[in-house]
Amino acid sequence: LENTDDLSSFTDAALAAEVMDKLGKAGHYTLFAPTNNAFDKLKPGFMESITENQEVIKALVNNHLLNSVQCAEAIMAGTVYETAEGSTIEIGCDGDSLTVNGIKIVLKKDIVTSNGVVHLIDQVIMPDSAKEVWELMDDSQSTFSDLVSEMGLAASLGSKTEYTLLAPLNAAFTEEVMSQDETLLK
Repeated sequence: LENTDDLSSFTDAALAAEVMDKLGKAGHYTLFAPTNNAFDKLKPGFMESITENQEVIKALVNNHLLNSVQCAEAIMAGTVYETAEGSTIEIGCDGDSLTVNGIKIVLKKDIVTSNGVVHLIDQVIMPDSAKEVWELMDDSQSTFSDLVSEMGLAASLGSKTEYTLLAPLNAAFTEEVMSQDETLLK
């Protein structure tokens, strides 16, 4: 990694996460290494903000690492693998291309190393611990999400504040609730 200019951002993250030692040791690993361009796509200041939190930067790096060797030819379509971070990613094939979580992000596959294989990717695979609470809501909470945005409250849910958000499911927003005066909903 250290000898590849296009991976300097990931190398910096791996060094900050204290994972470089693991990557340099004997073992059987698959690394989905995001290029510098992948890191450039992140929102400004994101890497600086998570580098301050050892657990989050370590989770981010380990979310790109499998504790087994997975060459492109051996991957069965839609196979789910556990990352070194503990979450899962789905690796598949779309013609000659590899996909991660259903998206064609693999730029170059099967770079064989002494302890595994590296696939270069053009997107950072974000673990939940590196996301803002707002990003973790799914379609079942879209009404709440829309209301927060419409009322101009989204800025108060920024990453600078620690909080617990109890976001109701869409089913909680009955016709009676939705007909309430907007000031009551705030």
